[in-house]
Amino acid sequence: MLAEEQSRLSNYQRSVSTTRYRNAIAAKVSRYWQRSPATRDNFDCLVRVDQMPGGEVISAKVTRSCGSAALDRSVEAAVRKASPLPMPENPDIFERAIEFRFRPDA
Repeated sequence: MLAEEQSRLSNYQRSVSTTRYRNAIAAKVSRYWQRSPATRDNFDCLVRVDQMPGGEVISAKVTRSCGSAALDRSVEAAVRKASPLPMPENPDIFERAIEFRFRPDA
């Protein structure tokens, strides 16, 4: 039973660390994103990023649209400008290909 509890705790801690990591990436991308005057206030999208160890962005692609092609392109450009992306607190959870939710007003 103790091993089972330790495993659950470890999985929970990993999940929390992964969420923090993705949120840190989204926050940095938000700082580089340029809002167009025509952009609606509330939207979100999913973005897949391929990166090198160290966070250098290789590619960025919106996998669930923000609502328009122009908006999708602006988010992809912000990801490239935000390179290198933040590193996770726990290096074991680094992902070369990572998907995160982008919500500029979050």
